Amino acid sequence: MFFSFYNYNINIPYLNSQLLCFKGSNVQGIQTVATFDPITDEFTINTPNDGAIKWWIGNAAVHGKFASVFAKLMLPTHDAKGVSDMGVHAFIVPLRDLKSHQALPGIEIHDCGHKVGLNGVDNGALRFTSVRIPRDNLLNRFGDVSRDGKYTSSLPTINKRFAATLGELVGGRVGLAYSSVGVLKIANTIAIRYSLLRQQFGPPKQPEISILDYQSQQHKLMPMLASTYAFHFATVYLVEIYSQMKMTHNEQLVGDVHALSAGIKAYVTSYTAKSLSVCREACGGHGYAAVNRFGTLRNDHDIFQTFEGDNTVLLQQVAHISYYRVLASKFTIQTPRLLVA
Repeated sequence: MFFSFYNYNINIPYLNSQLLCFKGSNVQGIQTVATFDPITDEFTINTPNDGAIKWWIGNAAVHGKFASVFAKLMLPTHDAKGVSDMGVHAFIVPLRDLKSHQALPGIEIHDCGHKVGLNGVDNGALRFTSVRIPRDNLLNRFGDVSRDGKYTSSLPTINKRFAATLGELVGGRVGLAYSSVGVLKIANTIAIRYSLLRQQFGPPKQPEISILDYQSQQHKLMPMLASTYAFHFATVYLVEIYSQMKMTHNEQLVGDVHALSAGIKAYVTSYTAKSLSVCREACGGHGYAAVNRFGTLRNDHDIFQTFEGDNTVLLQQVAHISYYRVLASKFTIQTPRLLVA
């Protein structure tokens, strides 16, 4: 991603960061804090321990100059606690000097190293120690802090603000589901074309027949092809309603897109991961050749099952949403045409 900032007329490598290691999917439980200092009109960003470090941030290790950092917003109070936790918010934090490209004071950057796949992506980890940023660097769509430290928001509770903030990230799941279908299309195409050309056995004294004529090969590939068509139309529909959601900000649509994107992303990426092995096996020994791409596709796609939401957690979210919508008799997601597969 690229983000233009501070009126520089350049494209600046930008990354998204949720600072957590021990917390995993529990974004609401992150430990990194952004404490407001009313004297200097700044926030101070601190990652308190190694477990609060966020790993696998795209664009962090080498190229990123700014990060969108999710941290708990802490406001000073006059009671015994001294601070008030306003929940998770997003902040723009500079990482590197724009000229020297060196890490700024208080910024600790680690490279995640060589990966199973997607090694063209620059992944890293970040830790912040007393990093000061201007108050204006708070992304304040869902909550703002005035010069004198007063907090205002159109959303009344921490949970509602948290849901609205993370709702902006649903586009990543939509994109992953769509991309996963693209990988499945490639694997299907390779395996089916090979099966049409590859000949093996046949009636005595007659030419050998295409292996796609065997029911065992059809049983492997044809249901997968049908599912690919179903997934294509499902993800196209998902992209359409996601676009409507972004334009209208309709609350019902936001909930629908959240549920659909979680379910479709989890199901499609898991299905594609298994299908890549089936396609490789359907091509026999030739499928093991690197030139036929199954290894690369499998390695690059494997992470789809855990980033932008672990599939197990996403399916639990779908079950949770569905359960309570049924109880409330408000289950309005129009999904029958998505269940073809």
